[in-house]
Amino acid sequence: MNGTDFPQDFYKKPPKSKAYKMIGQFFKPLLEHFYNDVLKARQDIKIEANPETFIDIFLRYDERILYFYIFHQGMEPNQHKRLALLVFWIVKLKPLKIRVLSNGYSKETSHLESTINESFGVYMVRAFLESFYKGLKLPETYLEELQYSLRYRDLSKESLYLCIDQFYHFMK
Repeated sequence: MNGTDFPQDFYKKPPKSKAYKMIGQFFKPLLEHFYNDVLKARQDIKIEANPETFIDIFLRYDERILYFYIFHQGMEPNQHKRLALLVFWIVKLKPLKIRVLSNGYSKETSHLESTINESFGVYMVRAFLESFYKGLKLPETYLEELQYSLRYRDLSKESLYLCIDQFYHFMK
């Protein structure tokens, strides 16, 4: 093909209903657990999720799965790579916001507001890996470094694959 003879079957976006299904089955329960586990169901804030951004995340995720198939000889990425891809797009597109319900900001609330998407990404990594590898307890230092890196460093999709996929290769 080499850019001169294009195929007739270009990528087609899946229907929005498929994206909404993924949001309902995957992201909604995770967000509820995140709110209860990490945020301790704080009464002074409310997490707001932008469904259109989550649809965008789903589409970019779907496109990358096809990319793996086309450019890596039929490869289907493992669950670790898929998780890394979702975390990347959550941090990049920032679908979550916090609305403060009480009067005034505390230092903790202000920090949480600015890092909510990175915190959710780290929560996803912890929840997935600790349930996938029974008995694994990720060190807080690793999780703190991951959150710092998601916030302040330039991490590509490929570098996140490496950060998370290492567990697949070393925990066998």
